[in-house]
Amino acid sequence: MSADTGEAGKNKRTSRSGKAKRKSPEEDLQDTPFGADNMDLDGSGLTAGIDDPGIEIEGMKLGKVVKSNGHCDYVVQVDDRLEVADPPSGSDYGFGSFVKLVVEDDREPTCAVGVVYNTQLFNPSFLNTGPRLSSDPSPIFAPDLQTEIRTLLNVALVGTLEIPPAVPVDSRVKAYGIQGIPRLVVPVNTCAYNMTEDEVYRFHRDRAGELQFTYYGLLLNNGGPFSQQLICQVLDEVGDMFYGSQKRALEILSRELSWKITMGAMR
Repeated sequence: MSADTGEAGKNKRTSRSGKAKRKSPEEDLQDTPFGADNMDLDGSGLTAGIDDPGIEIEGMKLGKVVKSNGHCDYVVQVDDRLEVADPPSGSDYGFGSFVKLVVEDDREPTCAVGVVYNTQLFNPSFLNTGPRLSSDPSPIFAPDLQTEIRTLLNVALVGTLEIPPAVPVDSRVKAYGIQGIPRLVVPVNTCAYNMTEDEVYRFHRDRAGELQFTYYGLLLNNGGPFSQQLICQVLDEVGDMFYGSQKRALEILSRELSWKITMGAMR
């Protein structure tokens, strides 16, 4: 029996048993005729380049979702030094910061967009009169002692950041925002990230690339006791993204809201 015949028989036995060794993703990319950047997904001529905008998760990881107070009101627990080597600082999740909750499923990740409208410091040892070793327990006597001091963020959802899963090769469609009450339910332990300036810019563009700011009423109703001040801060932050008559309209809206806040405090 020749070497070719033996090899063919080996391949035939492997095909019959159905236990052929599957190639790794790296080997599949090497065998792709057009390379990884133009990989055909389903034979329909649509491609998803690895370097397409919006594919990778950008921004610093802030923490994870631990509970919700409603469909558009979520609580995020900020990571500390026991969970990550470089935890986020207070400037990364300040009042009025845009955050995204990345919901990963079997199909594709979905980014729910929210605004931080309140922060809470959770310290169960405050006013605790029970016995304790010292103010700073020694790791020798309490090696498994974990800190229970946490920073919690209240996040009001204002929409989703849609990422086109597949676009034609000659198209430059980028991520766009759908503003309003999102349909998805964010599960517990969903990772929260702060949004980059470019992502905030894309969220205020619709599918056609036009400017949009339609979550004013939603944020006013779900922004907590500081909702009016929150909207003023958001308007100041996103005002530079608009131009012409739209920018002037937002400036008038911001000034009117500031006037109402001032007059309300004087009553």
